[in-house]
Amino acid sequence: MGMLTPQLIHKAKQNGINQETLRIRLSRGWDEERATTEPTEKKTERAKWLKVAIDNGINVVAFNSRVYSYGWDYEEAATRPLRKRSV
Repeated sequence: MGMLTPQLIHKAKQNGINQETLRIRLSRGWDEERATTEPTEKKTERAKWLKVAIDNGINVVAFNSRVYSYGWDYEEAATRPLRKRSV
C-alpha cells in the first residue's frame, strides 16, 4: 500500500481528489499515479438515479448491486422492476 505523503495529497487535491478518497484508493492497491489523477465519479448523476430507484421501490443495496456488481447503467438500475421472489 502506498503511503500518504504531502506530495501525493497535494497532487490529488490539484486533481479534485480529497485526502480520504486518496487514502481509500491507496489502501485498495491503486498505484500512486492512478490514485492521484483518476477523476472521481460524478455524484450528481448517481444521486439523481438513486432517488428514482427509491421512488420505484428499489433500495440502495439493490441499486448499488445492479450498478457495481452487474454493470448496469444508472437508469436501468433505477427503473427495472425487482423480480418477485416465490415462496
